[in-house]
Amino acid sequence: MGELMRYRIACIDDEPEVLELYDEMFSDDFEFYSTYRADEFNSHVVTENPHAVLVDLVMPDINGAEILEGIKKKHDCLRIVITGCSDGNLHSKAKELSHRIYTKPIKYKSVVEDIKFLLKITVRT
Repeated sequence: MGELMRYRIACIDDEPEVLELYDEMFSDDFEFYSTYRADEFNSHVVTENPHAVLVDLVMPDINGAEILEGIKKKHDCLRIVITGCSDGNLHSKAKELSHRIYTKPIKYKSVVEDIKFLLKITVRT
């Protein structure tokens, strides 16, 4: 039998402790890349073509909706938002641009299992 595919996920969030938590959540099951810098994130998405992106909505230099817009135009990947944002307008914009939104606090194990399922049904191998 062939080797099982490890899905690639790229993540951007401005909080280092959140990135560490996501790394713990996703690294066992996925090829996981994370950064707090938009330029690094965008470069990684272009060169590595991840199967999914995880995006925070509220960051100091750019909002997640802008990142999602760029990804939606250029990349065919699963777009996921994990956020604590309660701004209704930004949330509405994110719903238009993403496949799934998780609002903190989240049940981490459930989120990982849900993302595995979404990748399994959306990614063509």
